[in-house]
Amino acid sequence: MRSESDRSITGNDNSGATLGIATAFTPSFLDIRPREENGELVYPDHPFNSSNQLQVRDLLTNNELVNRVTFASRFTYNLMQAERQNLEFSAQGGVDFYNQENRVVSPPELQVERDSQFPGQSLLGETVNTNSNLYLNLVHRVNTKSRWLFTTQAGVQFENLNLNNTLTAAKGITPTQTNIDQAAAVDAFQNRQIRRERGFFLQEELTIKDKYFISAGLRGDASSANGNTEKYFLFPKIAGSVRISQFDFWNSSFIPELKVRVAFGSTGNLPPPNAKFDALVPANIGNQGGVITGAQKGTPGIRPERTKEIEMGIDAFLFSGNATLEFTVYNQKITDLILQQDLPPSTGFTQQFINGGEMTTKGIEISLGLTPFKGNKASWTSRFNFSSSESEIDKLTIDPFNTGGFATSLGTYRIEEGLSPTSIIGSDKDADGKTIILGDANPDFQLSWNNFLTLGNFEISALWDWRSGGDVINLGKLLTDLGGTTVDYDDPITAENLNLPGGTIIDLENVSSDRLGDARLELLGTTTAPFIEDGSFLKLRELSIKYRVPKTATQGFFGNWMSNLTIGISGRNLIMISGYDGYDPEVSQFGNVAVGRAVDVLPFPSSRSFYFNVSFGL
Repeated sequence: MRSESDRSITGNDNSGATLGIATAFTPSFLDIRPREENGELVYPDHPFNSSNQLQVRDLLTNNELVNRVTFASRFTYNLMQAERQNLEFSAQGGVDFYNQENRVVSPPELQVERDSQFPGQSLLGETVNTNSNLYLNLVHRVNTKSRWLFTTQAGVQFENLNLNNTLTAAKGITPTQTNIDQAAAVDAFQNRQIRRERGFFLQEELTIKDKYFISAGLRGDASSANGNTEKYFLFPKIAGSVRISQFDFWNSSFIPELKVRVAFGSTGNLPPPNAKFDALVPANIGNQGGVITGAQKGTPGIRPERTKEIEMGIDAFLFSGNATLEFTVYNQKITDLILQQDLPPSTGFTQQFINGGEMTTKGIEISLGLTPFKGNKASWTSRFNFSSSESEIDKLTIDPFNTGGFATSLGTYRIEEGLSPTSIIGSDKDADGKTIILGDANPDFQLSWNNFLTLGNFEISALWDWRSGGDVINLGKLLTDLGGTTVDYDDPITAENLNLPGGTIIDLENVSSDRLGDARLELLGTTTAPFIEDGSFLKLRELSIKYRVPKTATQGFFGNWMSNLTIGISGRNLIMISGYDGYDPEVSQFGNVAVGRAVDVLPFPSSRSFYFNVSFGL
């Protein structure tokens, strides 16, 4: 696979060069479009910002090139075959290799570069990553005359990761040049990760007369990321289910199939590969290269997080099989939470990864499938998937702390016993001086609706996503307030449109400005609530239309060498309905992180994309 993208720059920066921040400081009356002078395009300087975003869009290069190769193979051999039992050996392995090259060129003629010490920058980054795995399994099956089916499995697993990331940053590049060696100053950075994992598993499954299903298993995992690289951490599991509808007393045409199930299982989450090591950083010592201790203290005994979960549910067919229902409730307990604690400067370090907490998550999942009609030339299937969960920190072995975001006054997440790990706080205090919880990034629920419609040779599919709740720290609103371009900047102030929380000590009579944007800036540092918004949305996530070309037509054009031909068009993120003031409530400044995701500093919204598809068989 080969993919290439050319985009401008977005998100947070301290120079005002990114598109979102520059646009926040661009009032509607300002014309920053290029003008032709003496046969050349000349971009006017932005009077209210350090960069002209149209100049950045047109002249700055931000190219990403990815080459990826995947390979997988499976070998099976029947070691023994009898009338009612067999023994099978299987070996499965694969390799996933990708090479990613990122090239950014910010030419010296840009307004944002012109006054810097070294005008013009060229950055060249390369990531080479190889993931490989090998699974060796034995499977023994026994089917008795009384319809008891035993399936015994055992195996070993090996997984490897090799990642090498390099970045060369060149400053003061020669005009018209882009190579990193054509610069006044060059800095180099490198990050390498080598991880080795191995494991084993044992599992027994028992099916009794197609009524009862019981399974139990145990797996052990060892990893080079753990403090003790030779120790195998054990994770058991057990599950059982009963098909109620197979008993003689069951006689329901409304629910022809009903299964009740319960399961318990545990798994682990590895610590960061460098968590057990004291950090060493390069330093110039007596004009000679050397290393000194860095900010991170290692934890030699770091362990993986352990997640234990129990779930119960039912699976059912309804209306003579025209509908399906899956209902699950679960309770998940995480122990040995991997946290990053602050250390006193007297230790010589500032932070350390530790196993220091416990967390509980409770949730519900419901899936409903419907077939409103089904015929030879037309059919419609529809599926609803609903989920809702809530989490709480049960125990911390360190002091409560804030994480994510940029500063408490700009919104951050509070990790504290009794709170959700996605609780959002800011500067807001009540009359007793206690911190007020301003929101929670975890949504109340999520619901997806997937439809598949067949009309003759046409196939139409559509996926809608609805997220209710899930608060976002909208710092894009702060930026547009600073630029005076927020859409509601001139609205009158009220406690409601300032989004002030209950229990606040803020008195609006002491606010000097009567304009909403000015008031938000005046209260910054006293309240963060105006920048916490509900991130609910409804999105048409995918829409696809395909046409199966009749076989007579394909044979007429291509003869017998083509068996089928399908053409189609599809799109993603076509419609969004939301009361959120920013570009997109689903974006994140910090990427896909567990805590701290819902921070909006005007990054690119979810891309609206269109595809033309052709598939055929020979």
